[in-house]
Amino acid sequence: MTDDIFRCRKVSSYFGDKKIIKEVDLSISDRRVTAFMGPSGCGKSTILRTLNRMHETTPGAHVTGEVFFASENIYGDGVDPVDVRAQIGMVFQKPNPFPKSIFNNIAFGPRVLGLAASRSDLEARVEGALKRVGLWDDVADRLEESALGLSGGQQQRLVIARAIAAEPRAILLDEPCSALDPNATARVEALIRELREQYCVVIVTHSLAQAGRVADDIAFFHYGEMIEFGPPKKILSDPDDQRVKDYLAGRTG
Repeated sequence: MTDDIFRCRKVSSYFGDKKIIKEVDLSISDRRVTAFMGPSGCGKSTILRTLNRMHETTPGAHVTGEVFFASENIYGDGVDPVDVRAQIGMVFQKPNPFPKSIFNNIAFGPRVLGLAASRSDLEARVEGALKRVGLWDDVADRLEESALGLSGGQQQRLVIARAIAAEPRAILLDEPCSALDPNATARVEALIRELREQYCVVIVTHSLAQAGRVADDIAFFHYGEMIEFGPPKKILSDPDDQRVKDYLAGRTG
């Protein structure tokens, strides 16, 4: 029995008439970290947003093909994209906490989705999510303060905690460390490695070193095509495709 949680079949993503992703076939396993890599403008973030129906929120954007998540075609007739996004959390490049208290940021998902049976249950969920991302000790006595007062690294971990609190099955991360300093990056990377024990994690990154540190698999994209897929040791050290070799050698990108 396969442990693939995502299966993309002939997936193409468009902005208007412009095809950004071109007939991609891709399988992503549960409880692993899969990194999307490739030159700037190759479609990494577009395919990531296609995995939870965020792509279509842009006017004129649409998708063809099939994306199966846990055996359901999320682009099938009658599938509610809001339900899809509840199961597949997303964290963006720039931390985006809500202009609310730290507590209300984390409590947002459980409240909207009806996951908390009582106030004490909600408080336990907030505490549990903050502990998972290593923020509880920093903010336990500041829960009613604005989340916007946290540092950039703390804000990014808060946003990941907010995603976890909604009880997703997968978490998508679009260059989550690009705006962070090295110490904050190290903490987020450690968190990503921990998250794969429970979730499917997909990350877009430009950093070869980061992919080597956190990824179990790498999907390499080139101008909308997925041209190579495999473990970091293979992709980063001995790729088969010449275009990947050129990128790693600094000849493209």
